[in-house]
Amino acid sequence: MQIIASLITAFLSARHSRFATVVCLLLASVPGHTWTAATAAAPVCQSVTTLSGEPTTVRLPGPVTDAVVGAGGRIIVFHIKSLQQLAYFDVSQSKVIRYQPLVTNDISMAAGNTHLFLGLRPQKLIQRWNLDSGQQELSVAAPVGGIGQLAMGAKSETPLFLLSSREAKTSFLINTRTMQPSPITWKGWSNGAWGPVWIHVSFDGSTAAVCGGGWAGIDVVAIQPDAISTTASGSHTRGETLVSGNGRLIFPDQGQILIRDLEAEVKTVEGRPFPAIDPTWSLTSNKVEGNVELTIFANADPRRVATIRNLPELNQSSPLPEHKRIFLIPTQHSLVTVGPGSDHLLVREFRMEQALEDEGIDYLFVDSAPDESISAGKSWRYDLSIRSRKGNPTATLQSAPDGMKLGPAGDIRWKVPRKVRSGDQFPVIVEITDDSRQIIFHTFRLSVH
Repeated sequence: MQIIASLITAFLSARHSRFATVVCLLLASVPGHTWTAATAAAPVCQSVTTLSGEPTTVRLPGPVTDAVVGAGGRIIVFHIKSLQQLAYFDVSQSKVIRYQPLVTNDISMAAGNTHLFLGLRPQKLIQRWNLDSGQQELSVAAPVGGIGQLAMGAKSETPLFLLSSREAKTSFLINTRTMQPSPITWKGWSNGAWGPVWIHVSFDGSTAAVCGGGWAGIDVVAIQPDAISTTASGSHTRGETLVSGNGRLIFPDQGQILIRDLEAEVKTVEGRPFPAIDPTWSLTSNKVEGNVELTIFANADPRRVATIRNLPELNQSSPLPEHKRIFLIPTQHSLVTVGPGSDHLLVREFRMEQALEDEGIDYLFVDSAPDESISAGKSWRYDLSIRSRKGNPTATLQSAPDGMKLGPAGDIRWKVPRKVRSGDQFPVIVEITDDSRQIIFHTFRLSVH
């Protein structure tokens, strides 16, 4: 890997910088490998992408005031407060598939892989709605303390976080199947300070960052189905703190990028950071000569790898923060933005494969994602979709639960044992190579629901 990195550094000249950019993208996608430029003064892994063609405009009946992403990035739920409605936008179809009236606008929303959760503050109720069918499945009373904020990962099945009202100083971890709450004790607020106020959960549901209230620091916690453990507590923030899709990076409101231990700061990327709807990538927003540009970087190696320009809608101010206005969703090959006035969406195609084809680089990557929800005694199947320029990709299960099989066509099958319990998790590692002799890893985690 170091030899390859040295070769890339040699190419980092005005003549070959675009070639180096795409190779850096490939290296950044390989777990366990970090690309480091040998010459600090050289431009590091960067290119400029101006999206061609006109975006698809999707009109909304009123301005968006809030948004959450669910179904692994396939569905974005927008709150249209002026109409007291929710709009379910299906990214794969580029259209609103459903409107849902609300009994109150005073709500908190959270979405996971299969469900939307609504916290109705005046009624002190938490509702569970199926994202695909649009049907309400249940409604339960909120724990003592009421409802401040709900949160969960867009690709996760459980748990759901509940921060109660500011006066209550309580928080809960809720099992999304049983809706039973378990109280949470935060390290940073253990001295009796009120809060926390804000919580953000990573796309993959592995990590949460909480902040706000009577303590100005951040707690970072690792998430299990029915428990959490504090991995770091400290730093400083004045407002909402975000977390990257894989939980590795923390983004305080001042525009910093911290490693999740809250000790090391990343200074290789400029701009205000926020996560992509994906475990691999994050972005920053920068204004250059009056125009907003988006910089894409890998969470595993946070260096600039691409810059997206020609997004005029972002040049106008918006009451929405970046992570509720800009949605880069690699699995859907889409960039979705909320336009000026917040009453329409702009949908652009963004395909990494095409970008690599244009560069003539030997790309190798997976552009599919499994259904990570499994049930005891049921059969599970996942059809791998691998993109390779050189061809003849081969996949090997390097780590998998007993009985899981990988077929010659790339189909992964497993008869889930009856003895598994709700909340059990099974990590899977797939090694992939092709005629270019590159090696990448495709990882995911199955959860019993």
